[in-house]
Amino acid sequence: MSGSRGCSGERQGRAREIVRALALIPGLVSIPVHASPDAPGWTLSMHHRVSAGAAWRTAARDPSLIGKASLDPDLCAADDCLGATGADTAPNARYLAARGALSSNTDDGDLNFERGDAVAATTKWQVEALAEHGSWSMQLSGLAFYDPLRDRLRQFHPNEIVVPGPQPGVPLRQRRGLQARRAEGHGVRLQDAYVRYADLLADVIPVDISVGRQTVLWGVSALATQGTLNVVNPPDVNSLVRPGLRMTEVFQPLGMTLLRLGPLPSGTAVEAFQLYEWRPYGFPAKGSLQSFLDAGNEVDEDDHVVGLFSKAPDDPGQLGTPANPLLARVSATSYSLRRAANREPRSGGEFGLAVYQTLPDVLEGAELGLHYARYHSRVPALSAYAAPASCTRREGNANHRDTASGLQFLADCGVPFVDPPGDGFEALPIDGARWFLEYPEDVELYGLSLGAQAGAWLLQAEAAWRPNQPVQVDMEDVLFAAVQPAFPRADVDLTSLAAGLGLGAFVLPSSRRAAPDFLTAHRGGVPGEIAPGEYVRGYERLRMLNTTLGATRIFAPEDWLRAHQGAWIAELQAVWLPDLPSLDRLQLEGPGTHTHASAGAADSGDGLRINPLRNTGGYVTRHAWGYRTGVVLQYDDLLHSRVRLSPALFLVHDVSGVGPGLAENFLAGRKIGFAALGIARGSWRLDVGQLVHIGGTRRNVLRDRDQFSLSLSVEF
Repeated sequence: MSGSRGCSGERQGRAREIVRALALIPGLVSIPVHASPDAPGWTLSMHHRVSAGAAWRTAARDPSLIGKASLDPDLCAADDCLGATGADTAPNARYLAARGALSSNTDDGDLNFERGDAVAATTKWQVEALAEHGSWSMQLSGLAFYDPLRDRLRQFHPNEIVVPGPQPGVPLRQRRGLQARRAEGHGVRLQDAYVRYADLLADVIPVDISVGRQTVLWGVSALATQGTLNVVNPPDVNSLVRPGLRMTEVFQPLGMTLLRLGPLPSGTAVEAFQLYEWRPYGFPAKGSLQSFLDAGNEVDEDDHVVGLFSKAPDDPGQLGTPANPLLARVSATSYSLRRAANREPRSGGEFGLAVYQTLPDVLEGAELGLHYARYHSRVPALSAYAAPASCTRREGNANHRDTASGLQFLADCGVPFVDPPGDGFEALPIDGARWFLEYPEDVELYGLSLGAQAGAWLLQAEAAWRPNQPVQVDMEDVLFAAVQPAFPRADVDLTSLAAGLGLGAFVLPSSRRAAPDFLTAHRGGVPGEIAPGEYVRGYERLRMLNTTLGATRIFAPEDWLRAHQGAWIAELQAVWLPDLPSLDRLQLEGPGTHTHASAGAADSGDGLRINPLRNTGGYVTRHAWGYRTGVVLQYDDLLHSRVRLSPALFLVHDVSGVGPGLAENFLAGRKIGFAALGIARGSWRLDVGQLVHIGGTRRNVLRDRDQFSLSLSVEF
């Protein structure tokens, strides 16, 4: 990337590539490129790599991370653990006393595998081809993979509704959707595919221009994939955890025009890009061991969220009905919210410019970089479309009024046991709300990077300022806003109606009582007045600053470790959100915030609140920081047997605060460790690795997802 920027730029560029390689693969391996018969005037070469690997879950399942209704299908079968009146708090108390998590929307990957189960069995074929002719070159690379275990994985739900009616459901295993299988089960990926021209302009200025699908790396941070200057090519987590990883698999190449000029005699170099292709951050496939949300990038037909936290079974088909006998006669809601199509950005309007200046008099050479980019977000936000109007609202009944009594209810919503719930007679259409993933456009980035060399040490620093960063609003608040139209504007007491039918007391709560949201008021709207079908934007634009300070020690054979090559790197990373709203105004999504920030049924003593318990922490904080460190060594010709040994060890520790977004950088107390060993002889290589998740309290939904991996590869 930076080889054309002079001596200091070359050192920093090489260091950056080394550091990234060390961070992402368990060792450094020379890649042999074997020549093919040349076409006239062209030099052709091709390289292949074939690998086969497997991975196993090594941690026991933690029941506190599994939705309560999955652990005990009968827990809420009698009443959905919802109160029929304000004084009826016993159902919610029973729910809270049971073991398990307060959400069923993050545990699919946990339910699919027991400790010791194989979680991957992947075979990969990678090919790289290079054609060169004078100043021209063409690069083409691709990847094909097949994992029969993941391709045939059957998603396990201990409690799923399969026939119309109330809970409980039944245990069910069924094959995952096509999109999940494509993400990690089978696929053919075109990676690099570009044409490059490199020459001297008027014999003075080096010019390097390439067009096609390629990768451009910005900044100096090596151990982070989010929040840094390296925003162009999104990482793919499915590739990162696939056995037999190579660095070229992690960052997804994009179609672009890339221009590099320089260095000029003054030591200045320029780099500019214009994208014509957009791709998202690769979320873990739904149901995979490392998945933190029961959804992937693309929509599968069974994608849904359980709208009652973990009080109801999984119900992708929306077949469930309310357990309360009166409510079941006036509403057919399943409490399950289906996923709508993604909102993806346009393929265009993304560009960037970087200017680099070598500083030969700083230490043993340094390079300063200034960066600007406008791009579309790679990480999605969860947004929603509001539910249709309840027949108790003036928008939802033929009388154009808000229901105020049991008698009016009969006229507005029909007669229970006579008029079945449906069009015009649906009192609580919660499951008409839909959620989706969207990718905000036109994020701006201003950046500064600095790299310097001092002996065997490389020093790195970077800052990334985004004046309009999209930040995910608490997902529970987004969904609470979306279900507002499904409730009455004011409580409707149906006790007299229920008594006439021989049933117990029942009150249909107002939207602001059952599911109050913060988002509407924060944006200047009238609480409770979300329009039916309205788009509920799930993100706010905030100013955000990310910083990285790092140091890298390059090892040589004469060092005390006696490694032929290697490096140790340490980085201190932080994020600052100066405009963060106070928690009493709006909450921004943090992992493991499974209930809402409004008063819950337990702490308010109001049984008509859907929220079981107020959530008081775990949201995005104004500041968050942590450190990342790792060491990789390579020993060549071990014991004169031509064996190369490559040990590696990495640690990620989030010390304080919670970072923003669905792929957050920081969760206070969370640690991720990775230990690996590579053994190579000739063109063959064996890699073993252990991934460990520690800490982060109950909010770290991956803390029981440790895995061991093994792979064997050959290059030719």
